[in-house]
Amino acid sequence: MRWLRLGGVGDAQSIDSNVIVQHGWTVDGVFRAKDRYLGDGWLCGSRTTYTTPDQFGCEIMNNKFYMYYGSKRVMLDYPDMFDTPYDSSPIYHLHIEPSYGSINGRRVELNSTIINPSRSVFIGSVNTGGEIEKRALLMDVGELILRDETGAERLHVVPVKQGSTEYSTIPAPSDCLFDLVSKTYKVKYQGKGMPYCEDDDEGLSELPPKDGGVVPRSDYGLKVLSPYDDNVVYLNSAYKLIGTDISRKTPQIKTYKFTVLGDAPEPPVYPNPFTWDNVYRSGHGMHKKHVHTIRTGIPAGQLRIINLAHSEIGSGNLKSIIHEAWWQYDGDGNFDVYFSANSTDAIFAYSNFNITENVISAGATDELFAWAFSPTGNYPARGYINGSQPTMSMYTDPSIHCGFSIEPRDNGDIDIYSTVAWAWGNRASGGQWWFTSQWWSWWWLTGITFDITTLITPYHL
Repeated sequence: MRWLRLGGVGDAQSIDSNVIVQHGWTVDGVFRAKDRYLGDGWLCGSRTTYTTPDQFGCEIMNNKFYMYYGSKRVMLDYPDMFDTPYDSSPIYHLHIEPSYGSINGRRVELNSTIINPSRSVFIGSVNTGGEIEKRALLMDVGELILRDETGAERLHVVPVKQGSTEYSTIPAPSDCLFDLVSKTYKVKYQGKGMPYCEDDDEGLSELPPKDGGVVPRSDYGLKVLSPYDDNVVYLNSAYKLIGTDISRKTPQIKTYKFTVLGDAPEPPVYPNPFTWDNVYRSGHGMHKKHVHTIRTGIPAGQLRIINLAHSEIGSGNLKSIIHEAWWQYDGDGNFDVYFSANSTDAIFAYSNFNITENVISAGATDELFAWAFSPTGNYPARGYINGSQPTMSMYTDPSIHCGFSIEPRDNGDIDIYSTVAWAWGNRASGGQWWFTSQWWSWWWLTGITFDITTLITPYHL
């Protein structure tokens, strides 16, 4: 894979993309620290000022990542990425979209809007009202893609060496980036020194170009899909994929690790309408909550999940909230409150295990369930649901469970979902005492670390 080294002496080297990011756009990028520390600076970014709601990009400062989208700035603390040997050359896979930003699959929520953008994105720095960020982030750029709200590419840059005619009949004016969308070179905008292009694929055997030059003239391998298929597929670093190097002819193993944290929002629970007969009624169900997306950037045909594992699960990972509402005709005891459970419990099975799968393909779902049968909760009740008492204990049907599912997609994404179990009860009286009372509670799992190991092949299986 080719890399363009940026980082000046005293001033950052920056490349102007000449593309203004609009709301709804996303960025995917691959960056590397080669035998050196990164320092402080920006991987990429744009903004009118420090305070305007058009900010976009990723900054590194004090060994922490900061994601920007619109008026939102969120820190992503990822110490493992910086606690590495000097010569380890860690690779950073960046993704930013309106809802979240991530580095190597570790994510922070954004949920913001870009308003009135006016500045193009700088690569290797940030465009602040047309001025370059002076801090020099010492990094290599492997690839960067900007997509609009429809998913169409508006920028797709890859490194090229000075004098190269690999992508254009016009020789590259310097070691720089070539935009596969506009078919133009992106050269250094500001900063001291010159970028340097390094090719990890040097020395690979040369093969003749396909169709008179459709593919580059050097540094590529060859793979034929089958003896009966005349469709020849050339594999080259010129056709990079986010997250892997397809110029290698051997499969690659990659492991993605993340931790499910936080609370579950109130699920769409629909209790039965009140029946004014003073009879207690109840029900339950399950809701599917999206908790994480791993954007591998690898097409489904080249990606297989071969191993799934998670950390040990116990009662401490089970959380619950109750929503209780009470209304009385004379006005006494009216309330609408939320309570966290005093305690939760469940019968766990297969709580610490590892599953090996031969093939998990796109469109398939692997139900990696950490089974929690009959979760229970004890709550500080306020009203008279199911009788007057200082606490409420809710028990669900054994068919209710909390767990997770892994769902690969055709675009290379791996979606992880959590099952949120819920139950409800209500009671209403239209006799001597006019009142309504109801509650709904829900349970979910949190604080669990997943390891998903994938097999990446250089061709479609």
